[in-house]
Amino acid sequence: MLSLPILAAIASTALWVVWGSLSKRIATTIASTIVVVMMMGIGAIPMIIAVLALGVYSIPASSVILACLAGVLATIGFFLTLRALRTEQLTNSTSFGELQPAILVLFGLFALGETITTAHALSMIVIFIGAFLIIRTQGVRINKRLVPAALSVVAWTIYWIVITYSVTWAGTFALPVAISRITGAVLAGLYLFLYRAETREKLDSSKRTRKGRLLLYSALALVIVAALADGTGDTAFAFALGAGTVAVSGAITALSPMFISIIGFLLYKDRLTGLQFVGLAVMIVGAVALSLL
Repeated sequence: MLSLPILAAIASTALWVVWGSLSKRIATTIASTIVVVMMMGIGAIPMIIAVLALGVYSIPASSVILACLAGVLATIGFFLTLRALRTEQLTNSTSFGELQPAILVLFGLFALGETITTAHALSMIVIFIGAFLIIRTQGVRINKRLVPAALSVVAWTIYWIVITYSVTWAGTFALPVAISRITGAVLAGLYLFLYRAETREKLDSSKRTRKGRLLLYSALALVIVAALADGTGDTAFAFALGAGTVAVSGAITALSPMFISIIGFLLYKDRLTGLQFVGLAVMIVGAVALSLL
């Protein structure tokens, strides 16, 4: 029988697939600033519910500081993801999620002084080769519009590293992720306030026709669903991390970009070149192997 932390990791993967499958429609319909504010603010609701259920309302100052830093990283991650999705396909944008296990291993190697096996090194090489095949255009030229997608993975990976430390030091998983989410909502809200004229202009242009209004309101409804799914997924994964199942949980969640890529093919009719398809397959194999080694 599967343990509760493993079930939580499976649930988080499924919930992240919900956010990922809706992200393309959201990114191309609503201003990124509004989306990030909603994702961070509404996404905090499941975390606040978890805090109230656990009844833990105080954690060390060091854990709070790390949680706030994580909130900054999450905000950056969302902005970068949405920027990539405005112009690029869902499939090749989200496939960079497979870089996360490799980045975590590099963190352990250089920051924590850990050692890696030859198998680890080979798996990482395979992942980075796959990433290069996806991001290239002709010859060895790089598709610069996919760079934000790769950078978003770096931001999210560092986010989870920081949150893991915050959860460990706090002795509870819910309050650190809630603090990080609320911090991100405040930052995105400030950005929205500073650039409110530009954002209002984009909203007004969407409302000029009946079709535009329907698209806008339906997209806002999708953001609410995506935010609740993502926030619940983050809460579940933080619980799994706090329970000490980092390696297995990482292996499970490494599958989410694969499922999102399949949705990209089916729902958005994404098309990859032969080499990009090979790159995606190579990244998935490398990520799963690295997480299980």
